[in-house]
Amino acid sequence: MLQRHKNYRNLVLILLTLFLLTGCQNEKAEYTYIPQSEEVDMSGYIGIESVHCFRLIKLPEMDKVIKSESSGIFYVGHESCSYCQSLVQYLNKAGIEAGVTIYYIDCYDLDYPLYSPDNEELYIDDLYTTLREDEGEKAIYTPQVFTVVNGIVKDSQIAAKDWEVADPTSSQIEKLIKNYKKMFEPFVS
Repeated sequence: MLQRHKNYRNLVLILLTLFLLTGCQNEKAEYTYIPQSEEVDMSGYIGIESVHCFRLIKLPEMDKVIKSESSGIFYVGHESCSYCQSLVQYLNKAGIEAGVTIYYIDCYDLDYPLYSPDNEELYIDDLYTTLREDEGEKAIYTPQVFTVVNGIVKDSQIAAKDWEVADPTSSQIEKLIKNYKKMFEPFVS
């Protein structure tokens, strides 16, 4: 009788361990919609040559990813942003090391502004909850990276909100790359 109780307890412990191990893993990104994208020349960014992981998209493509319950990694920024200039090279490094594609949305693309022209609300409602407030208003800061996993905006990071832009320390750079790679985990097979 005592042996049966030990076996039962061991079985429960094994099942509990398996549940915890599988339950703690990140949700894997599913791709039901691949955004229409095009090659993009990133040579205007510091530290990015011909090899990069970026594809250019228009904002409505991100909306389609969300509405089709698909997945993707999105960077919102622009070449004239000093934070973007300093830090996009590290986003690229993390993306290449993780083997992912990052969809670049130029926030100065006037064909599809981030805000709706008629009511000045954010074009994609799902992004609104991830934005930081500035003087009581929600705002997008660049460079901002969003991950969408199976139609849900899972993560958002503004890379340099508290940094000295011109000269981030090596520990800040390592932390940033580590944070990006953590964001990319659902996209890595």
